[in-house]
Amino acid sequence: MLGEAKIIWRRKPVLLWQYLEDALEGEEELEQYGDTLECWPAHVMELLDGRLHDLLFFYWDGLGPTSSVAGLQMLELGGRGYLAYWNETESYQAVAALEGWRDELVLSAAVKEILRKNGWPHGIGMFGSVPTETTNRMPNLLPEAVVRQAYFDFLQWQERDQGDAWALLAEEHFGRIVEPNHLRRSLDILHRAVEDSWLEDLEAESSGFDDDFRQRLFDEWFETTYEVVARDL
Repeated sequence: MLGEAKIIWRRKPVLLWQYLEDALEGEEELEQYGDTLECWPAHVMELLDGRLHDLLFFYWDGLGPTSSVAGLQMLELGGRGYLAYWNETESYQAVAALEGWRDELVLSAAVKEILRKNGWPHGIGMFGSVPTETTNRMPNLLPEAVVRQAYFDFLQWQERDQGDAWALLAEEHFGRIVEPNHLRRSLDILHRAVEDSWLEDLEAESSGFDDDFRQRLFDEWFETTYEVVARDL
């Protein structure tokens, strides 16, 4: 409870495409959408046009010429908003119902909760690593400070869980400064990944970063990867 508002979390996500598939009517709709809703988020977005509001958009550089994208959106139905995560393979997954979602306090609390532990308490895994770029499309209800703190909490949580989060962030951030060419950086990563001690070296390096270095690294990284592109409700 947040004042008169409420956030209701799920332990497992609701798969929106299943509900939309059940609601399809007529041969034309079935032919156009019937076999694609599970694996093609754009068709879910098309069917829910006007009810989905962009919150955060995530982009990752992959190895070589590949890349990936994902996002958080709010599905508005009646007086409630439903926080939904999508990516290129999982389509839309709703993880929470928000009563009074247009309140900054309510929306910020929900987004911070889903980011800080990667969505695991609610049945999804959002990130393998922090995004290469993050775009905030609703800054009037989701302040920069909320996203910033959520990412810092995520990195601390991932460090405890995996042991190499801060070293990987440092490698990504400083690697871009030293070698702007992404394809060359990818080749270098592949060469080092085959070394037997690579993961152990990363864990040892990461555990040696003190709090002051982590904060300075994080601030530098966040300033170069976060942007605001507001969209009207």
